[in-house]
Amino acid sequence: MKEKRFMILLGILALCTICLWGMGEMKSKSQAKVKARTETECLYEKALRAHFKGWGHLGKSGHCYYAYAKHSYSNRKNEIMIVGLQDTVKEIKIPEKIKGKKVTVIYLLSLGEITNGTTLEKLLNTKPAESKTQSITIPRYVEEISLDSFQQEEFLVNLKKFRVSPKNKHFKSKAGVLFTKNGKTLLKYPNKRKVSKYRIPDGVKELSTQSFERARVERITMPNTVKRINYWAFSDAHVKKISLSKNLNFIGWAAFSRSDLREITIPGTVKTIPKSCFSSCNKLKKVTFEDGVKKVSDGAFVQSYGLRKLIIPASVKKIEDLFFIDPIDNEKKEEGTENALEKDKEAWRKAGVTVYAKKGSYAYRKFTGKWLKKQGFKVKVM
Repeated sequence: MKEKRFMILLGILALCTICLWGMGEMKSKSQAKVKARTETECLYEKALRAHFKGWGHLGKSGHCYYAYAKHSYSNRKNEIMIVGLQDTVKEIKIPEKIKGKKVTVIYLLSLGEITNGTTLEKLLNTKPAESKTQSITIPRYVEEISLDSFQQEEFLVNLKKFRVSPKNKHFKSKAGVLFTKNGKTLLKYPNKRKVSKYRIPDGVKELSTQSFERARVERITMPNTVKRINYWAFSDAHVKKISLSKNLNFIGWAAFSRSDLREITIPGTVKTIPKSCFSSCNKLKKVTFEDGVKKVSDGAFVQSYGLRKLIIPASVKKIEDLFFIDPIDNEKKEEGTENALEKDKEAWRKAGVTVYAKKGSYAYRKFTGKWLKKQGFKVKVM
């Protein structure tokens, strides 16, 4: 009987030992998983601290990681800046506060994909993963959004809408488009917002830098309240037609470069056509400058070989080198081919651009000169 009891106790002890061993194994695996995740996050923190000189950190909101740092101004030490976002998630919701401090500045920069297998080497040297974000929410206390960050070519390319807290005093969203709170500046039109036509709301006075860059809208109507179009505003946009404001007075450098424009009329209220304004617009066929325009700057039509008709009024008193690439490229010869400048000249000769100008005007004299005639440019009297 004693032997039987002893065997039962021994069996129970063995079973308890097995259970404890199994629980230890599960705990060990769980700890390893937590440790791996923590190490990954630490790698990001290490890289962030190196970049931001000791004050970069990593946080998480929902499924989205974000990088943050203390405000760069010493008198705003109780505020936080978002300095990077993981745009491989469908929706980004930026928190109002981090560790009790208000988020007041956002730099829309990509962190790419964060996984347990991420290493510091990969973080620093791998191109960010494909952006999957379709919406981003701007919280209550944000006062500044750095739009220069949209220069990252792959960042937020699939964005469909901005959302803004109704309590935010500096920004608002209208139909998914981001504006300043007073509605006077259109800041950013989401790349993948699916409409064929868009009318900019009345009251808008300015289009921000890169505001429509890579936008997939085909036709845009601009109210007469708009006075300023900033740099790269429509660069790489799929827009085919833009009806400009009659009160427009400023167009920034490369504003329409590489866009899908077919034709455009620039009002006479714009005195200077900027450098690279229509560069590499290969589908652009016709451009009209209305009376009042005074200057057309260097490279305005560089590599826009689809151009066929250019209307220049007598008000234009200065025309720089509109069509040809920088002669310095002439020194960069490719083995077995003509140099870049000669190729450029040949492309324009094949294009056969016709310039319409008043007889005796500056434009007429410029384009009836021997050199431009030799390059295939024709002149017709208006």
